[in-house]
Amino acid sequence: MNNLILLPYFGETDNDNWYFSTPGYSIAMNGKLKGAGKKEELALDIVRYMFGSDVMNAMADRIQSVVVYNKDVNVDVQDIFSNLIPYIESNHMYTYIRNDSVCRASCAAVQKMLAGDVDATRAVEVFNNNYNAVKEKSPVITTFDREYQWRISDTGSEAFSVRVNTLREICNVDMLIAPAAMNAGDIYKGSYTAAQLQALLMGGGVKFYTKDATGAEIKDVVRCLVEGCGRDDDPISWDTLPASSGFTMKISRDDKGDMHLEDILTDGKSVEDEKIYSFCYVDVSGHTLLERAYNYDMSKHGGVHMYKAEADIREGEKYDGYIAHTTNVAQQWIQYFADGGRLAAPEAYIQKS
Repeated sequence: MNNLILLPYFGETDNDNWYFSTPGYSIAMNGKLKGAGKKEELALDIVRYMFGSDVMNAMADRIQSVVVYNKDVNVDVQDIFSNLIPYIESNHMYTYIRNDSVCRASCAAVQKMLAGDVDATRAVEVFNNNYNAVKEKSPVITTFDREYQWRISDTGSEAFSVRVNTLREICNVDMLIAPAAMNAGDIYKGSYTAAQLQALLMGGGVKFYTKDATGAEIKDVVRCLVEGCGRDDDPISWDTLPASSGFTMKISRDDKGDMHLEDILTDGKSVEDEKIYSFCYVDVSGHTLLERAYNYDMSKHGGVHMYKAEADIREGEKYDGYIAHTTNVAQQWIQYFADGGRLAAPEAYIQKS
């Protein structure tokens, strides 16, 4: 990355140059807020703050590679982006909101331009024709006969519980835990294509890791994920807790808002420290749950050590006793329903203490 040079789209003069970018941080607002008076204004206040100087500079400190589109916000540009400063100052930043339809249409247009088949004007027509083409309807894989809400109650999210209970059936273990990032909203009643089924699981790169673990080992991992490991996605509310299947997490929250794991229970009884359970955790694309669970003060939680880097993980091999299943979870999820599988029933996975 130190040798990377970011080049603009060159115009006939320097003043005609534009820099093309895809935003990595964006916010969507519900269209129903438009014209909703005070509610709309409150939502806009939140958005203004999230794109304000405090948040942008905090983000720049954390990931050290932020270019801000908001001209009212001052963030120091890293050296690697220094050649972009003229385009930022002249507002020559071309922002591209990515989606699959746009990507396919862009690819078709650019390929024809590179092949010399069309000029720039004709390429726009190629783009429009591809973008507006009627897509063939994908086949229905399964139909759900009821809906489940994402909303968190005192016992957890109904939709999230359905997801993790179904995943536990797929990987056939006693216990399973998954991060809050896996919970992609409500599960609706009706027919689902493969793409719609995949959209029910947030993050396409997640994988299973399984182990015949002691109750004590499982508690260590669950405690890290409930109480936090010093990461930027540590739980900060009941909504951001992981979800478990096959056991209930007994959790308290102190006056500072910090979460504490008091116990994990099966059939209302504490999990036995020495007993062996088949256990699975579902990773997050880019870094595994165990990396997160083990990257903190080891002395507090039994000297747990750092996990292997994801790039070194191989299908079926064991790492710290965990078997890596590098087949994408989403693929197994879709295949489960294609083979006639059904959604598992929700259960309480949180017990507030």
